[in-house]
Amino acid sequence: MIKHLRIPLFSPGKKKEAEPETAPAPPLPPGAEDPGDGEEPGEALRRAPGTREEPGAPFPAGPEVGREVRGNGDPDAAALPHPPGKPARLLSMEDVLSRRPKTGDPAAPSRFARLPILAKFLPRPAGPTTGPHPGDDSSIPASLQPRRLPFAARIPILAQLLSLLSPEEEPELTSSAFFVGDTGEPSLDGSLKDVDITYVVDPPYQYIHIEYDREARALSYGVVEPQLSEDEAHYLGVIKKAFEKMIGTNVDLVSAEHRVAYLREHFDSIITILGFRFTDEQRERIYFHLKREYIGYGRIDALMKDRYIEDISCNGANMDLYVQHRIYGPVRTNVRFDDLELNNFVLKLAQISGRHISLLQPIRDITLPDGSRGNLTLGGEVTRKGSTFTIRKFRSNPISPVEMMDYGTVDAQQLAYLWILMEYKRSLLVSGGTASGKTTFLNALCGFIPTEYKIVSIEDTTELNLMHPNWLQSVTRMGFGTGDAGGAPSGVGGGGRKAPGDISLYDLLIAALRQRPEFIIVGEVRGDEAFTLFQAIAVGHAAMGTIHAGSMDELLSRVESSPMNLPRNLLANLDAVIFPMQIRKGERNVRRITNIVEILELDREKGDLVTNTVFKWLPATDEFKFMGRSYLFDKIRDTFGISLEDLRQEMADRADLLLWLQDRQIRDYKVALGFIRAYYKDKDEIMAQVRDGTEITADDIAALVARAAVGNGDEPEAQSV
Repeated sequence: MIKHLRIPLFSPGKKKEAEPETAPAPPLPPGAEDPGDGEEPGEALRRAPGTREEPGAPFPAGPEVGREVRGNGDPDAAALPHPPGKPARLLSMEDVLSRRPKTGDPAAPSRFARLPILAKFLPRPAGPTTGPHPGDDSSIPASLQPRRLPFAARIPILAQLLSLLSPEEEPELTSSAFFVGDTGEPSLDGSLKDVDITYVVDPPYQYIHIEYDREARALSYGVVEPQLSEDEAHYLGVIKKAFEKMIGTNVDLVSAEHRVAYLREHFDSIITILGFRFTDEQRERIYFHLKREYIGYGRIDALMKDRYIEDISCNGANMDLYVQHRIYGPVRTNVRFDDLELNNFVLKLAQISGRHISLLQPIRDITLPDGSRGNLTLGGEVTRKGSTFTIRKFRSNPISPVEMMDYGTVDAQQLAYLWILMEYKRSLLVSGGTASGKTTFLNALCGFIPTEYKIVSIEDTTELNLMHPNWLQSVTRMGFGTGDAGGAPSGVGGGGRKAPGDISLYDLLIAALRQRPEFIIVGEVRGDEAFTLFQAIAVGHAAMGTIHAGSMDELLSRVESSPMNLPRNLLANLDAVIFPMQIRKGERNVRRITNIVEILELDREKGDLVTNTVFKWLPATDEFKFMGRSYLFDKIRDTFGISLEDLRQEMADRADLLLWLQDRQIRDYKVALGFIRAYYKDKDEIMAQVRDGTEITADDIAALVARAAVGNGDEPEAQSV
């Protein structure tokens, strides 16, 4: 920064004082007149406040004493104190440059015209061509006309140099057209060959278009976002560099909920400082791309926000990404990364997940801040086509039981049966293949657990999202370093060797048994923790979990082999097994609960499990059939003294409630959960509404959502005492 020094020309002992230096000051707006003076408007832009032109003087006289400087229309200039008898305050170079004229004014001077030392060399604005005016040159004698020309006008080379320093008005920016058209919602109806739909992801700039490609004979998934023109992309690059310099010199710790406001504030500040002239539409487009890169997920931001997407797969550089769509199945997208960009993006995903990935450890499992699971590989040594990533999305608002009924995964009678088992603390296992919907169905079932029951969940990666007020969530942790045995050098978890500080599922399960839960939920049973889990079931704890096995025979083979090594008599303590499956039906992949099997006891003579299939899916008609007998109802009757007739009537009432919610399209998880909890408290009132066909108002839904949110972190914080 240039500092101005005030140097006295005479010693303090003498009476005569030196005249202070002429201070550069901000200009007045074009056409404004300084009060009390009759100079032309052009002179006001080149003369420092507090100085006046003396007749015949070639240079400005010294500062005027005894009058206050007021810049016409300049609030900063008006605020400068100028008491009588004292010289005007000297302004720094930074003050002069920071006072910009009003943008959009073609008559506004350039940045260099605001420096008096440079203003002498710049061309003066032309006065009007006709009529007397303070800016008209006709009133000056012809002999004095050359003296009005700036010094640079007499030297052609200097005039050309200064013309480069004071460019003409910037040309208007060009923008690309952005048109979306009609929007709708994906549907299970009709043929895939007739699909041509655009739906909203995050308005006004993020949409998805899916249509059937006749040439490729497959569906195509297109991200519809506004594209920046060449000019807009240039300014975006300038703003990025300015923002990175700004946050690099002044590091701020910003919480997640304030990041958007922080970015917007600095974006507007940068535009103001640099003086960019954007229309409102251009400003919002550039900010959208800036926000997508710094706060969102860049190229896959729209995919991460799409509520219909389950998985996102990138198989290498310069290859189209694939997504698993909840309605249309696997679909190819129009999103791809080049090699360098993909490497940087994989590193970014690892960093925001708090994990490290390198060529030494090129494989890494991650959990993104929104709860989504991912697997990353870096470079081309492990995956030959370059870096890859696979993301299994996490839904902040889970799938409700009613929504699963709409998809045809399960029917109301099956859910009512499982609802009763949840209430009476039966132990369940959801067993199925990869991507069969095990965790999703387990999460939906947990909504039937009464709110007063304590739940302790144990997971490798956070997948469960239980909106339950009495829920203790625990997650495993990787250790620090590799330890004596070397850990898992590649970065792959579950290598069988523990590093110092590792917290495994087994460790969490031992801790859970001491936390006195009504339900223990294991995200995935796959190791030596299975023995402890089934021991807990044997001593009276209710437990739930998922496991990879497609049938009862596969389940027995899996649990009885290494690393579980579970005796069959412990498996007999389980109450029921649910088998979901992903099936190809026509043109689509669908999920169905194919069987619900009760485990009754172990045949001591033969060593076989005695089972009973309660519900079975009929592929020919796509229907679920109740097999007519539940032996678990017999156990509940013997334990709690409730008759079989009452249990069957209870199952029918709960099925009617779920069908009533489906008829009224109550698919939202929080709203459906509110009705389920209201049923526990006021069954007679709720069933009266069901039998009368009462319509649900918006106030009823709001009250139910508020009731379901209690205890889930959404309610106001409790006041400390």
